[in-house]
Amino acid sequence: MTKTKGQIAVSQDIGGDVHASRTLAVEKEIPHDKLKILGDELMRLTESFAWISRNGHDILLWRGNPHDILGIDLPDGHITIDNILAAFDSRTRGDMRRCIARSLTRGESWDMDLELAATAGNGSGKWLHASGSVTDIDGVRYLVGVFRNETRIRHMEDRLAMERRERTLATQMLTQLLDVLPNAIAAYDPDDRLIFYNRQYKIYYDRAAPAINIGEKYENILRYAIEHGQYRDVDPSLARSREWMLQRLERHRKGTRTDLVQQLASGRWVQVRERKSKNGYTVLISTDISELKRAEQRIREQAETDALTGLLNRTSFMKRFEGWLGRRRHDDECCGCFILFDLDHFKSINDTLGHQAGDKLLQEIAERLKRVTRATDLLARLGGDEFAIFLPMRDTRHCDAVVRKIHDALTERLTIEGKTLNPGVSMGVTIVEGDDAKTDEVIRRADTALFHAKAAGRNAWRYFDHALQEHFERRRRLTANLREAIACNAIDINLQPLVSFQNGAHVGFEVLARWKHEGQNISPAEFIPIAEDAGLILDIGCLVMKKALAWFTEMKRKGLHPGRLAVNISPVQLKCQNFFERLEQALAAFDVQPHELEFEITETALIGRDEELIGRTLKRLAELGFVIALDDFGTGNATFSHLKRFPIHKLKIDKTFVDDIGSDPDNTIITQAIINLAHNLGMEVVAEGIETQRQKSFLRISGCDIGQGYLISRPLDLEAAETWLKGHQPDADGTPRGNGRHIVA
Repeated sequence: MTKTKGQIAVSQDIGGDVHASRTLAVEKEIPHDKLKILGDELMRLTESFAWISRNGHDILLWRGNPHDILGIDLPDGHITIDNILAAFDSRTRGDMRRCIARSLTRGESWDMDLELAATAGNGSGKWLHASGSVTDIDGVRYLVGVFRNETRIRHMEDRLAMERRERTLATQMLTQLLDVLPNAIAAYDPDDRLIFYNRQYKIYYDRAAPAINIGEKYENILRYAIEHGQYRDVDPSLARSREWMLQRLERHRKGTRTDLVQQLASGRWVQVRERKSKNGYTVLISTDISELKRAEQRIREQAETDALTGLLNRTSFMKRFEGWLGRRRHDDECCGCFILFDLDHFKSINDTLGHQAGDKLLQEIAERLKRVTRATDLLARLGGDEFAIFLPMRDTRHCDAVVRKIHDALTERLTIEGKTLNPGVSMGVTIVEGDDAKTDEVIRRADTALFHAKAAGRNAWRYFDHALQEHFERRRRLTANLREAIACNAIDINLQPLVSFQNGAHVGFEVLARWKHEGQNISPAEFIPIAEDAGLILDIGCLVMKKALAWFTEMKRKGLHPGRLAVNISPVQLKCQNFFERLEQALAAFDVQPHELEFEITETALIGRDEELIGRTLKRLAELGFVIALDDFGTGNATFSHLKRFPIHKLKIDKTFVDDIGSDPDNTIITQAIINLAHNLGMEVVAEGIETQRQKSFLRISGCDIGQGYLISRPLDLEAAETWLKGHQPDADGTPRGNGRHIVA
C-alpha cells in the first residue's frame, strides 16, 4: 500500500477479501478495526454513505448504512456501482453513470440532488445529495462518491420556507392594515434607525419625506424636517431651532409617556405618542387632531369673542388688558389711551327699526372700529351697545387726534333697512400711565368720563380729570366707612331661597352681604370691590359666614330644615394662608357640618397666576366634604379643562343667559347645552335670576335641577327667611309644601 501525506491511501491489492484489504488511514497510524468503527460512526452521524472506485465499476471501499440511506442492502463480497445504483430509477442511473465516467476520464467533480421514491425499503421516500470527486494517488485515479440523506434538512427547509411565507404574508397584511389607518406610524430600532413607517407618515411629514427612508437615523430625519420648515412654530433660521431640536431628540430617546402636540407646516395639528420598549425599540404614532383643534378654536373664539360683532367680549378684554398692565410695569415708557363708548339713543333704534336693524348697526360700528385701529389695539363689545378700546402708545400727546379719528369714523352716516342713520357716539377717555393704575380703576375712570360726556349733551368725548375726582372721593369715603362698619359688626346678610325644579321643595339659601350706611343701602356691586381693593374682603367674609352659620344653627335648633347654605367666596379668601383656620373656627362654634355648606366661586377665580394655589384650596375643601359651585358659568372665563381640573359639584347659569330665554335662540341653546354638559359631568345645575314663568318652564323642561330668582323669592332678611322656611317644610310624608307662587310647577 502506498500513501501520500494528507491523502487517502488505498491498498494495491484489490483481490481476495475486499473488507480485509481495503484500508483507510490518515497521517497518524490508527488500527484498522478502530478506524472502521470511527468511519461508520462518522457516516451515521452525517447520515451519509460513501464509496471509492477506481474503474467506475468495482467498489473498493464503502462506509455507512446503505439500508438507511438508500433503502437497499448490499450483498456480501464483491460490490459494484450497479449494486448501489439499483436504488434509483433508470433515468437517474444513466445520469450518474455519465457523471462517474466524466470524473474518471476528465477528473471533473459532480454533485446532484436526488429524490428517492417511497418503497418498502426506504419508507416514505427521501431526498439525497449525491456528489463525487477524483483524487490521484501514485498515478492512480480514484473516484470518491458520497450519498448524503438531506430528508430532514429538506423538511426543515420546507418548514422554514412555509414560516417565511407566513411571516411575509403577515407582514404584508400588517403593512396594508397600517397603511389604511389614518395615523402616521413609524418604528425605530435601538440604534434609532428607521425600520418601519406607513404611508401616512410621509403624508403627514411631507416636507421631511425625502429623508424618510429605512435605515435613516431619527436625528437626520428631524434635522431635515426642521431645515425644510416642517413645523409651524419652529423657524429654521432662528438659533432657538437647534435648542428645540435637542429637546425633541431628548424626548424621543427617553420615550416620554406624555403626548406631544405639534402643528405642521400644512396647518395640520398632530398629537404625537412615543413609546420605548424594554429592548430599546421606539414606536411613534401621530394622530391628526386638526378637527379637535379647530373645535377648540371655535369654542375659544366663542368664549372670548362677541358672537354678533366678532370683537372681544368683556371677560377676554379685561383679561388681556390686565395682562398688558402687568407687562407695562416692566416698561415705564409704555402708556396708553382707554376708551369706553356707547351709541346714543340705541334703544330707540331697536324700538323703531327692530332688533335686527339694531344688530346690523352694532356690526357696522364694529367693522368701522376695526378699520381705524391697529391689530395691536384691544377692541371689545362689553354688552348691549357698550364698547371698549385700549390703544397702547408711547406718547399720549397723540391720544386726542386718535380719539377724534375714531369718533369721526364711527359717526359717519349709514343706511340700514332703507333708513339713513347718523349714529351718535358718546365716549369716556382716560390716560393710562403711572404705576398705580389697576384694571377696575381705569374702567371706573373711563366710565365716569363717559357719564359726563352724556351729561354734556352726548355725541362727544370727555377725558377723565380732576373735575371728576368726586367719584373717587366717594370711593375713599366708603372705604373708611366700610372699615368702621366691619368693626361695629354692621354688615348684615340676606338669604335668597333655592328650590328644586323636580318637586318645588326648598333646598337651601344663598347668603348675600348687605350694608346700610347712613340710612342708605349700599349696593354689593359697589362695596364688595372696595372691600377687595382695601383688603377688607376677608373680614367681611368671616362676618357674613358667622352670621349665616348662627342663623342656620338657630333654625335647626327650632326643628326647621334650612337645607344648604351657599356662601359666595372671593379669590382673595381662597388665597389667604389662614383661610382654613378661620373656617374651622367658624364651624367649631356652630352646629354645622361641611356637607351643609356650599362655596360659590366665580369663573375668574379659576383663571390667573394663582390658579394652582386656588385649585389646591378647592381640592381640600372638596375632600373635607364642602360643596363647590361655579357661579356665573357661561360668561366666557372658564373652559372645559377647568371643569375637569377643579372639583366642581355645581354650575350656576349666569343670569344673562336666563334673561334671554325665549327671546334669544342662541342663549336658549347655550343654556340647554350647559345643563347637558353639567349632567354629563355628574354636576348639578342652578339657574339664577329667574323672573318669568316662561324662563321657569323652559328650565324645568330642560332638566335644570335648582332655581333661584325674584319669581321664586326676593332676598329675605333673617326674620323673613325664617317665615319662608316655616312655610316650606315638608309634610310628614315628605311632600313639599308652600304657597302656590313659590312652588315650581
